Amino acid sequence: MEAQNEEEAEEYQKNLKVSLDFVIEEIILHNNFEKELQLFQLLRLVSPETNAIHPNKYRQTLVQIGAHICPDKDVVPQLVSELFYQMQFITNPIVKAIYFHHELIRIHPFADGNGRVTRIAKNWMLMYDLYPPIFINDAPQKKEYITTLSKSFRALDNSPKKWNEHTENFFDQELDRLVVNATLLYETVNRIGLDREKVNKKNS
Repeated sequence: MEAQNEEEAEEYQKNLKVSLDFVIEEIILHNNFEKELQLFQLLRLVSPETNAIHPNKYRQTLVQIGAHICPDKDVVPQLVSELFYQMQFITNPIVKAIYFHHELIRIHPFADGNGRVTRIAKNWMLMYDLYPPIFINDAPQKKEYITTLSKSFRALDNSPKKWNEHTENFFDQELDRLVVNATLLYETVNRIGLDREKVNKKNS
């Protein structure tokens, strides 16, 4: 849904598959997403054209998301390091994944590809702990996602230390998407199990 044309959509899909293959291999090797270096690994896979502009570096420009002006480029490395430090103290993997998603988008460390990198990183954390990935399934859901994030950022810009209804809404929406995907996963696994039982009964 981020692609501007069919050719770009095909390129995004190709890069997404490569990225997910990489993440699955890392999970098989018992590697969770927990290091800053892994952000750049994901960027190289998800958005190689962005990485080519500033190889292995954070953005060098000012970025604005709606009314939210992202942090100055000079403080981005410090903010990302602080985010990874804070994540060490969040024990619940679901809360950690959603919190990371919210905060990394707010920092917007790269010139482009932030959404794709962040969502894959979030799902890496979830899948490592055997939760299903969280997907945005259609255009209305994408619009709601962007609107809620924008309102959350604006509220936090005004009162950085105050919990607000828009940030809460973002967490609630992500949890709702997780429940939907968990239900779909359960139904799929259950259907496969029932089909196998039928085949086994027929063959016995």
